[in-house]
Amino acid sequence: MTASSKLYNNLLLLLFTAWLTYCSCLVASSKFNNSSILCVETDRDALLHFKQGSIDNCAILDDWGHTLDCCQWQGIYCNNQSGHVTGLLLPGSFDCCLEGTLSVSLLKLKHLKYLDLSYNNFTEALPKFIGSLASLEILDLSNAGFTGVIPQEIGNLSRLTALGLNNENSFDHFNLRAESLGWLSRLRLIREIDLSYVDLSATANTWLSIVNNLPFLRELHLDNCRLSLNSPPSLSYVNSSTTLGILSLVYNNLNDTSIFEWLLNLNGLETSLTYLDLSGNDQMFGNNLQLSKSSMKRLDNLCSLQTLGLTDTNLNYKFSEIIQSFSTCPQKELVSLELSENNVWGSISDNIGAFSLLSVLELNYNQLNGTISQSLGKLTMLEGLDLSGNSLNGTLTKAHLSNLSKLRYLILYPNTKNIVVNISADWIPPFQLDQLILNSCKIGPHFPR
Repeated sequence: MTASSKLYNNLLLLLFTAWLTYCSCLVASSKFNNSSILCVETDRDALLHFKQGSIDNCAILDDWGHTLDCCQWQGIYCNNQSGHVTGLLLPGSFDCCLEGTLSVSLLKLKHLKYLDLSYNNFTEALPKFIGSLASLEILDLSNAGFTGVIPQEIGNLSRLTALGLNNENSFDHFNLRAESLGWLSRLRLIREIDLSYVDLSATANTWLSIVNNLPFLRELHLDNCRLSLNSPPSLSYVNSSTTLGILSLVYNNLNDTSIFEWLLNLNGLETSLTYLDLSGNDQMFGNNLQLSKSSMKRLDNLCSLQTLGLTDTNLNYKFSEIIQSFSTCPQKELVSLELSENNVWGSISDNIGAFSLLSVLELNYNQLNGTISQSLGKLTMLEGLDLSGNSLNGTLTKAHLSNLSKLRYLILYPNTKNIVVNISADWIPPFQLDQLILNSCKIGPHFPR
């Protein structure tokens, strides 16, 4: 995985965590010091039963029970008028703080809206009773150790707007699976879904039609879910989302570019989709060349796109033509472009300079040849540039680099055609690099002091 891929994976995790923190802040005012309103007794008893069934490796439940007002306990948020518990937020970070059995006593929390037990280690089947927490709006059980089949009872959570069941950190990525996604179609208010590293192979013929009919969907993460899309169904777009902004389907088994046909038919998508990552679907552009070319040419409909990841998708296009697909957009919004490990060919052409917001450009291990245009120097926001594993030639001068004050990594090795780095010894670069790899480049006779 490339450095920027890791960065964006971490960024996604941080965004999801920040979003949960924002939601918790909406109810944080309920963690109050008004002695006239204490938490409801039945809610307090339910929480103490939850504590009894949990092994607490991080002492995050130590203050539970020390006071009568459970609204003052760590991770607990209450309604500041009724005293009912509305939030139970006990993420374990990467420490797997809580272990044991998830207590059915949670069902007594009739007003619970926010439940976050992510990054713990319950190591049991995902309990069906979760589907009876009727007030839930946000449910995050990502990397919490749950196994087995996702219970269809989760479809009963009609108020749910965000669902996180990401299983990436599990020892066995696929020990959580779905035999059907029919339950998902009942979550009509759902806006954000993360089922990454959940085995969805049994849903190959239905997953897209179900996702297509979620009208308020804004964010969908289905990374490494063993998904395929061999013959996409005929879809109606009457009830489809008009707000999908983030879509990640990396490392699945998408065998052609028909996923683009779906994307380009979603109403309003040209103004909302900002993040698209299809990396790791290594046959996507290989099986139907005509469909692939059509899909690439229509990328100019996605003018709000800021991040595009197509690493290892068997992409076989001239680099300047890929850039040209976005050049027709009135605003050049691209921030990150990752096309590594493909068959992209041609030179780093002048039209790259139009994308002044670009911060990550990864083109390593392609078939690039020719020279590197000095228009690269117009990318003043560039933080990462990886051109390794190509056949580029020509001279890299300070004209390429003098305006790149944000540059953090520059990787040019290996290139089978040696690149000449011609920069004087007294040149003072405007950037502070964390990583510089110039093996096999022709450097000298001096190197900038």
